[in-house]
Parts: sequence; structure tokens; C-alpha cells
Amino acid sequence: MGNPDSGHRTATAWVCGQKILASFTVNDIRSGPLHTDYLLSHPGWQGRVTIRTPHAKLIRSQEDVELFRTGIQQWVRLGMHPHVEACHGLVDDSGVAFFVEDILGASLTNWLKSNKCNLRTVLSLLIQICHGLEYLHAHGMHHQGLTPDRIYITRNSLAKIREIIRPVAWQGRKPNVAGEIADIRAMGDLLRMMIRAQPKEPEAGQDTFGRDFRGHAPLLRSVLAKCAPSVTAGYRHISVLRHDLNNMYQQVYGLACPYDMIETACRAESLNNQAVFLFETGRYRQGMLKLRQSLLVKDRLAEAVYNLILFKLRSGLFPAWRIQLMIEAALRDGPTDDHLSLLKQALPLIKKEGRQKISGLPPFLLCPPADSLRFYRQAKKKQQNRQDIESHFLRLRYEACLKSLLCSWKEVKFAKDPFFSRIYDRLLARADKREIVGVQRYATFKGHGQAVQHLSYLPGTRKIIQSSGGDNLLIHDYGAGMKVSTLKTGGGAVSALAVSPDGKMIVAGTTAGEIDFWQSRSGNTLRRAHPHAERINAIAFSEDGRFLASGGADGKVIVRSVATNREKIIPAWDNHQVTALAFLPGGTDLVAGSSAGEIKLWSSRGKKCLHALAAHASPVVSLATSLKGDFFVSSGGEEIKIWDSRTGGCLRQMAGHPGGTTRVLLLQDNHHLVSAGMDDMIRIRDLNSGEVALTLDGRENGICCLAGGTQPHFFMAGQQSGALLIWKIIYNLIFS
Repeated sequence: MGNPDSGHRTATAWVCGQKILASFTVNDIRSGPLHTDYLLSHPGWQGRVTIRTPHAKLIRSQEDVELFRTGIQQWVRLGMHPHVEACHGLVDDSGVAFFVEDILGASLTNWLKSNKCNLRTVLSLLIQICHGLEYLHAHGMHHQGLTPDRIYITRNSLAKIREIIRPVAWQGRKPNVAGEIADIRAMGDLLRMMIRAQPKEPEAGQDTFGRDFRGHAPLLRSVLAKCAPSVTAGYRHISVLRHDLNNMYQQVYGLACPYDMIETACRAESLNNQAVFLFETGRYRQGMLKLRQSLLVKDRLAEAVYNLILFKLRSGLFPAWRIQLMIEAALRDGPTDDHLSLLKQALPLIKKEGRQKISGLPPFLLCPPADSLRFYRQAKKKQQNRQDIESHFLRLRYEACLKSLLCSWKEVKFAKDPFFSRIYDRLLARADKREIVGVQRYATFKGHGQAVQHLSYLPGTRKIIQSSGGDNLLIHDYGAGMKVSTLKTGGGAVSALAVSPDGKMIVAGTTAGEIDFWQSRSGNTLRRAHPHAERINAIAFSEDGRFLASGGADGKVIVRSVATNREKIIPAWDNHQVTALAFLPGGTDLVAGSSAGEIKLWSSRGKKCLHALAAHASPVVSLATSLKGDFFVSSGGEEIKIWDSRTGGCLRQMAGHPGGTTRVLLLQDNHHLVSAGMDDMIRIRDLNSGEVALTLDGRENGICCLAGGTQPHFFMAGQQSGALLIWKIIYNLIFS
């Protein structure tokens, strides 16, 4: 296979029709003064992509190579913008060839020759170019070579700035501090060309305007004068130039230019596309890092979700049933449903004949290029929607405010948005919760490689406590830049965790049968007890915080007075371990699960056994109690059951998660149940109907624990990989 570069020099050129990099075909070759563009097609993509390689004579030394590669990487970090040519990354890890988007259109030079110039069009194009330059300047870059040949007009009549990084711009120098001034001067030169003025800077009184521009000469002269570098009162920032161009548009046409406001949130899309090109060139580890970054920015970007599933399928590390669950969780998002359906159709063949039959799978997907007028329409619509929402809220029209907010938020799949979150949280404080309308992956915190076994939070704070089975607890304060502090046990590994209802005390049970007590505010050890001879599997506080119950491998439940340390021993099981434990709210009745799958309910801290239930065929893994204590939920094996606390009767049985370690959590709305397991899926069920309202993909290798969140509409999940997920629930609301 020919390669356009080897080290820092251009090698044998590719030819039209040649298949390169396994999946691409060279369709056309265009050579310019600085570089050669190879226009490529991909059998799975509709559009084309370009590989650009600088001429060898311009990259003379290894130092030139390193400088140029640094510039390209800076260009890649720009991402996608409607008015800036996108760079998707270097072709390999040593050369200077790189991927850029294929811009369909003509250069500004050709457009000027077409004699289509009028003031409305000229101002619109210049304002667009200003947007592109502002974006460059905001990211510390300057073009410093802005000519009509380096600006393309797309088929959608959008201006695109090309050749952000050129080899001549990196020979022995770096972009200078006068870059923005140079770009402003270039804008003045462009304006002169477009209005038929002299191409060079004219002397006073010598401007020559085309016929269509003579009536607006005073306005144009004012802008041209401020673009001259010798003028002390000239433009120092491109945004001021754009503002003046828009003012001119308003004075002439009586309304703001439709291109004055733009929405450019394309970082997630750009990261996805960078990941795809890394996959296509065999750099899978780097590609996965980019893909995960994309999903951190925009959790439900359809193309990125699809690419993640396809990568996992191709990797061979995930069983077909796991892939099927991922596909079903992603199918609700729309744009990639056809491709996901193709993946789903391939799964039976993979199950039957093995993964070697996956040659016909669809390709990785690119996000569409940022060359659409929708960015301007989105900006106008977004501004109008936010004005309406804020107006409704300030005028106390809460129902109308909520309706507009949920409608707008749903359009962006409940992506993280400070404005929407602020208004919603203020509405939530004034209303009661109804059905769930959406869930947001609020935050993802990387772990340390060990599974998160236990998870809790400190009420009234943004502090999260976790244990990964070692002899310490980690306290994350994500309200203070994710500051982490550590609490050490007396030596045994943490095997159970609880926080007092008032948040003042943290308690951990250990594999040595000890219980450690810490003051949550200072982290000081309060005391250490040794109530069990063997491992402690579960601990729980009563609702009022007066009592602490612990259950262990010795089959005992021990209830301790927090104030006096007096203990009451309940011999729950002779030959089985206590595996789960909870106090029922509203009193001191206690429910415990065993390794034999049995559940027992005691009244008054073990005074009397009310019920002994043959609940599950496998150990009871998890217990969750309702807010009023009238029912509780248990999980064991791959099943979930809801029980009546008063009668001990089973109210409903539901399927759990494969792997035998289903975890359950009752949300504080008291109407929804969260379950998760080693299939890495999170299901939210409506307790009234038992139906699954939402399925969420953890996107790792299993979920080990669930916990309530630091706010009533949050919950958390600890993963086998060590990562910590925080989810935010968005409810429909009812105002009293």
C-alpha cells in the first residue's frame, strides 16, 4: 500500500482508484501550492473525506515535522464549526498527512468572478467569516493567511475558512501575538474585493465602489478605515467588527442579520468523528478514549452510542446477549436505529456460528459535517425558548413554564444544560413529582480499577462515600472539584457501609467482624466495636438514627444503641449468613435476608419474629424499604419481589438481571424502583404497573451497587470497573 508520507517526507503518491488504509478508495487528487488533497470514499459512508499531505519540500527536518504535527493536533482540538474546516486527526502516529472534511462548494475567488455580489450577501458572508475567526481566536489560534482562495462557499451558502494550519506557517516560528490584528486587516481586504474596491489599501478619498454599493459608501468607508492596522481607533477584536457589520445590516434592511447568532456546540460530534478515523486506521485504544470523551460531553449522541456498541461487538469481549441489551437500550434514540437493527439481526448468527461471521456488519458512523443552516435556526429557537421559559417563570405561570421547559429539554435528549437545570430545580421545589419523563447521566467519575462495592452519601452535602473492598473509605466532594479524602479501618477490609440519617456519623463493617465509627465532619474515629466473630455483611441505621443493626457471616443480627452502646443479639439463622439488612421506616421493625434466600421480619428490634419468608432460591442480595414502611423489595438470584410488610405476602414478582447479583433501590418518590446488575443495565420500573419505564446502559462491565443521591431526584451506581455514575431524574410535575 502506498503511503503519502514516511517520517517527514512524502513517499510514493497514491493514484486514483487505489484502495488505501483498508477501507478507503482514492476518487480524485487535487494538488495546490502547499499540499495535495486525496479525495476518498468509504463503502459505508455517503459523503467523502479528504487526506491532505503537505509537499515534501515544505517539511525539511524532523523539527518541522514535530512543529507541524503539533499544529495539526491543535487544529483537531478545535472540533467542528460551521465556518471552520474540520480536521479529524493525523493519518498515523509519525507522519504529517491528516484527515480533513470534504467541503462541497467553490472558493470565494470563483464566487467573486460570478458577479453575485450585493450588500446583503456580502454582509452575510463577512459575518459568517467573523464567526469562524472568533472561534479560532477563542481557541488561541489565528489564520494569518486569509485570502479568497482559503474561503469556500458551500452549497448551503455558508462560508468556510480552510487551511487553518499550513506548513509555511510553522517553519521556524509560531503564530505571533499580532495574529488577530492580521486577521482583521485581511477582513478589510476581503471587504474591498467584494465591493469592487482596489485590492490594496487605498488612500483617503480613492475608494472605488461597485454600482450596488455606492449608496452605502459612508458606512462601508467607516468599517474599512477601522480595519486598517495604522488606525489607532481601529478594531482590536473580531467580535467588534462583526457587531458593526450587523449594525450596518440593521440600518440598511431594518432587521438583524439572520447569521448574527449561532449555536456551535459540536464538541461531542467532533470527538466521535475523531474516534471513527482512529478506528479506521487501526488505533483502537486511542479511538476508544475519544469515543468515551464524546459520550461524556453528550451522553446520548446517537452516533457515538452506536459506535460504542459496534466496537464492543467487533472486539469479541462481550457476549451476544450483552450486545443485545445495549442495542435495545439505544434503539429509542432514533437517528441510528436502522444501523442498530442491522446489528441486532446479526446477533443470532453470531450466537450460532461464532464471531467470525461478522464481516457484513455496518460501518462506524460519522456525525454530519457542520455545514448546515440549522446552527442558526437552533440559535434563534434556543434564544426564543429560553425567553419564553424565563418569562413564564417570572410571571408565576409554572404549568406553562414546565411544559415549555420539558418540550425544549426533550428535543436535546435532556442533555446537561445549566439554564434548564436551574429553572427545573426551582420548579421542583414548588411541586410534587409525577411520572418520569427523562433521565440524565449527570456525572461520571473514573475509578481506580477496583469495583465499587459499597456506596452512600452524606445528607445535606455533595459528598459521596465509597468502598472498593480495601481497608479504607473514599469520600468524594464533587462540590469542591472532586476533592477526595480517606478514612482507614482498624485493619479489616470494608464489607458494609452506612451513614446516620442526620449525616453526622459514618459507619463501616469489616471482614474482621469489627464496626468502625467516624465523625463525618472531621473524619476522626469515634470508636471501634467487635460485635461479630466473622465477617459483617450488612449494617443499617433506624430511621431516627438511635439504633444500628449489623448482620454477619455468623448468622446473628446485633442491634446496638448508638447513644449507650448496649447490644441486643438476635440469633437469626444457625447455619446461614445474614446477607442484607434494613429497618422499616416509622419504627424499629427489622427485615433481614439470608444466604439461603430466606427473609425474616422482627418487631421492635428483634422482640418477636413476625414473618419467615421463603423468598428466593439464591442468597438475598439487596433490600429496599418504602418511605412509609408499608412494603419492601428484595432481590435474590435473577428475580425481584415486592412484599407487604404487614402480612408478609408477596405483592409482585419481577425479572431481575443476569449474573445473580441484582441490586434494588426505591427512589424517594416512592413510585419507582431502580434495579441493576452485572449485565450493566439499569432499569427504572413503575411500581404501580410493574412496567419498565426506562432502561439505561452503564457502558462498562457490570454494576455492583446502587444508592440514593445527594438530592431527592438523584441516584448513584457503582461499577465493576471502579467508575461512579450519578443520574438525575426529570419528572413531570404537578403544582398544588
